[in-house]
Parts: sequence; structure tokens; C-alpha cells
Amino acid sequence: MDIKWLAAVSLLLLVLTGCESKYEVNDKNCAPENFKKLPNNQKRTNFISACLQRQTP
Repeated sequence: MDIKWLAAVSLLLLVLTGCESKYEVNDKNCAPENFKKLPNNQKRTNFISACLQRQTP
């Protein structure tokens, strides 16, 4: 296996996994410890509100 090919695939996977929005409403992002990592702005406020309003199974 060519090392350049392996490096390219690894880099692509890292980029694709990093594309998840930190403001997407899901169990992982709505964890309280993640709220602290977000900048204090209107987008954060709207996101926290959306997390609190979502229905839990």
C-alpha cells in the first residue's frame, strides 16, 4: 500500500469527521458540558433553547 495514498485517505477522513456542526441539535452536542465551549452569542442562546425544547424519547 502506498504511504501517500494512506495519508490522503486519513486526511480526508479527519476533514469529513470535523464537518459536523457544533450547533446541530443531537444528544452529543446538547450535553451541558458542550454549552460551555460555545461563544457567548445569540447563536449559542438559540441552540441551547432548541436543545431544551426538543422531545426526549
